[in-house]
Amino acid sequence: MRTLGALFAILAMASCSDPLGPSQVRTYVALAAGAEHTCAVTDEGSAYCWGRNRDGQLGTGGTADALVPHPVNTEVRFTDVTAGDAHTCALATDGRAFCWGWNAYYQLGRTYWADNRVPQPIESAARFVQISAGAHHTCGLSAEGRVQCWGYNRFGQNGNGKTVTTILPEEVAGDLRARSVAAGGSHTCVLTVAQSAICWGLNDLGQLGIGSDVLLVPTPTPVKSSLRFTALDAGRTHTCGIAGGLAFCWGSAVHGEIGDGVPFRPGLPGPSSPAQVRQLTKVTAISAGTHQSCAVAKFMSFCWGAGEWGQLGNGDTRDSPVPQDVLLQPRNAMLFTPLAAGGLTHACGINSGIVYCWGTGWVGQLGAAESTFSVLPQRVSDR
Repeated sequence: MRTLGALFAILAMASCSDPLGPSQVRTYVALAAGAEHTCAVTDEGSAYCWGRNRDGQLGTGGTADALVPHPVNTEVRFTDVTAGDAHTCALATDGRAFCWGWNAYYQLGRTYWADNRVPQPIESAARFVQISAGAHHTCGLSAEGRVQCWGYNRFGQNGNGKTVTTILPEEVAGDLRARSVAAGGSHTCVLTVAQSAICWGLNDLGQLGIGSDVLLVPTPTPVKSSLRFTALDAGRTHTCGIAGGLAFCWGSAVHGEIGDGVPFRPGLPGPSSPAQVRQLTKVTAISAGTHQSCAVAKFMSFCWGAGEWGQLGNGDTRDSPVPQDVLLQPRNAMLFTPLAAGGLTHACGINSGIVYCWGTGWVGQLGAAESTFSVLPQRVSDR
């Protein structure tokens, strides 16, 4: 559950509590959707979050939910952000990882069992070029291609060969050289420098893509495919990737999140090896969420899977086993990059530096200044 790429533009903000002041501008370049909260980073390195804050996952110093973007309470400048179920982590300009929010499983990378309501550095000297938060675990990638993970590990999602909680960052087993890492619900995948996909952790619904129904795999295992991947992302119980400009997904298909056009498979595992997503070519970005997936293809944005709460952004509330255009308004397709499909029932994207969200916003995760529900992308409030 991570974010991909960025486009730039200007978003004017009018909140008098904003340290930038009402007359200055903000351009968002990175984005992450947690279970019920959303966070974004500006081109100046400032982080903002909104939505659920019961466990301090907004990093504001308190636990009040936020209906509009609130600045994260820190002077640290960030380059990227990632969000789990109830925790958030961000990558500082010097490569250090900072985390905040719920810490019941040590997913914040610190030795004490307490939540952080403001960003704190993980207890490690490691420097990362990428960081990815799963539901209750977190992983980081070094410039040398080494992957370290920490937090909840009941299903071996930290890849260290164990199934006990990993309190501090620990290197994944094996001589792994990765280009990117993607932490999912209870599994993790990496894209290697050789463009192969390798996964580990829980495999109850085939989300590891290893071609078998073994329940859990605590060490890195190759995905059963000869495809050469260029991007990879892990959702709650499924995984998606890009190879040869085409999109592929595997794992849970309860709501059509695989995108292969096969009728829904309630209570049954989906494909245990990569299945091609229908209708998409020239795919350049992909994001796997809870029961929905999104991608950028031919300079347009598409989502598929669960749509009951409007999280496909296509103006409808029906699930779809094939990609649907994300629409800014009816019949007006729009490009969002990056896309963040990771929310339980919401998704978000950036267009020209402005954040838009769609789906449910009952605790403020849409950032629309009021609790709401939207089947089409809404611009995040500039209040």
